[in-house]
Amino acid sequence: MIYRQKKLITIGSLVKTHGVQGAMVLRLIQGYNPSILNKSNYCFLNIRNKPVPFKLEEVQESNLTDIIVQLDSIASKPDAEDFLNYQLSIERKTPIRKKKTDNILLLIGYSVYNAGKLIGTVINIENHGKQFLLVLEDDLLIPAHDDLIESIDDAKKTIYMKLPDGLV
Repeated sequence: MIYRQKKLITIGSLVKTHGVQGAMVLRLIQGYNPSILNKSNYCFLNIRNKPVPFKLEEVQESNLTDIIVQLDSIASKPDAEDFLNYQLSIERKTPIRKKKTDNILLLIGYSVYNAGKLIGTVINIENHGKQFLLVLEDDLLIPAHDDLIESIDDAKKTIYMKLPDGLV
């Protein structure tokens, strides 16, 4: 099976081993929620600029930024040490959200509507401390806050918002 890079999203890096059975700690890129791996059976490590698939044997949320992962065929701490600092990617699927802003980086490319009117397309996400901003064309910045987002339609790649008057 051949995977194209554009169908994969990098969600973090393997930063250290965990225990002696080959488990590793995945440090998530800020903006991703640990629930992002809940429905994934496979992940990909970027080895020599190529995505190499690995079966996810076990996934355990450690905290808000770390996930403990056990990959198939990696059964010892020395084996796991060979994979430290590799980036881990998954197939881009419909994101799992407990809150509307979970896994916010997956919203790049989505169209944004306010009061039924198209205001632009998300071209980037900026992190300003604990606040994420949607960057639209023409460098328009919109706060990505659950109270402002009415709904997200992943099938249509659309974000419906209710923004205060004067923001747009």
